[in-house]
Amino acid sequence: MDQTSITAASAIDTFLILLIGIGPKLALVPFLTITASLDPAARQQVQRKMLTIAATVALILMVLGELLRTLLHFSIGSLSIAGGVILLVLAVGMALGPPASTSPHIAGKDPMQLAHYPLAVPYLLNPVGIVSLVTISAEAKSLSVFAMELGILAIILLIDAVVFHWANRVRLTGPAGGTCHPRQPETPEATLPAVAVFGGADFCFALGKPPVLVGRY
Repeated sequence: MDQTSITAASAIDTFLILLIGIGPKLALVPFLTITASLDPAARQQVQRKMLTIAATVALILMVLGELLRTLLHFSIGSLSIAGGVILLVLAVGMALGPPASTSPHIAGKDPMQLAHYPLAVPYLLNPVGIVSLVTISAEAKSLSVFAMELGILAIILLIDAVVFHWANRVRLTGPAGGTCHPRQPETPEATLPAVAVFGGADFCFALGKPPVLVGRY
């Protein structure tokens, strides 16, 4: 990311890295699981707080990341290694651990507190994003490059807002939110606008009225 001028390649690289680091993919299923039992208004409050906190931390890291790195005396390389280890731990925990709603660190807690941790950080703003934003702060050599990267961050946050606004229309049922009614074999495929397929325990997506969409998580 060490650039003094704007190029298409650097813009695409920054977009892809930030999409991984602060995009909706990692946080979407935990958000649906944690908010499965909430009413729409409460889910919107959790969503707004999660997005606000993630955006605020991201802006602080982008603007002050190099200053923090200097004050705390760590290198970009060591931060990258630490971020990779944390991301590996998160990935293994999500793959092998219990569903988010039954985790002892989550079960019974106020969803508004969970919007801070773990939804905003480290799910939405994950270790890849933290490393990327600090690197941008350290290696942006001109205001034009920094402005471009700030604009890309704004686009990613807009994508997050659109995705999680759509997620507020999704009702998660199954282990986290009630009874999952499997799709009958005779149900015409045309009646199912989408089927979500993940790996793990069963769940269903219900968009407003039936049909209920059956997937794996």
